[in-house]
Amino acid sequence: MTFLYSFRERWCGVAQGSLELLAALALIDPRQPYGTELFDALIRLGVTPSIEAVCLRLNSERQIEVYLTRRAEDDTAYPGMYHCPGTVRRPHETIGMGFERLSKKEFGVPLLSYRFVGEVDHPDEARAHLVSQVYLCIPQDGPGKGQWFPVVGLPQPMVETHEKRIIPAALGVFVAGNTEYCW
Repeated sequence: MTFLYSFRERWCGVAQGSLELLAALALIDPRQPYGTELFDALIRLGVTPSIEAVCLRLNSERQIEVYLTRRAEDDTAYPGMYHCPGTVRRPHETIGMGFERLSKKEFGVPLLSYRFVGEVDHPDEARAHLVSQVYLCIPQDGPGKGQWFPVVGLPQPMVETHEKRIIPAALGVFVAGNTEYCW
């Protein structure tokens, strides 16, 4: 919070679009991580594309499970909540680069494949206006950073947009491709 306090102290009296503020913003390298405080401030300024990785599988009882991770308790967005792994797209970043970063940071295992299934628009998201690019993914077996849960019994607390919009967007494509699924 030291950065945010310093930023407010220094820039609150500076009008938007002033030469001083524009010069400071020009120093930001968009190819590098911003840090939480700056990221949270900048994300509110536009529409942000995100990658949402929905991993679904049939368990031994032929029921559908989803792979979820839990956000840290001190996270600025959705602390302690379960969600599908995801990330925002960085400037100059390809989808493949985003998935490489996501595999290391949120999965802890490589993703064997990812397939685009659709977009979900979130104009009223708590942090910012997000447009989620939803992908149906297959992670490599092994000790990852998340857990598998039945889609009919999602753990709580759960990020609401993932429960009500992101997972259902991938679920239809998954069910259509799995004829051995039992209702």
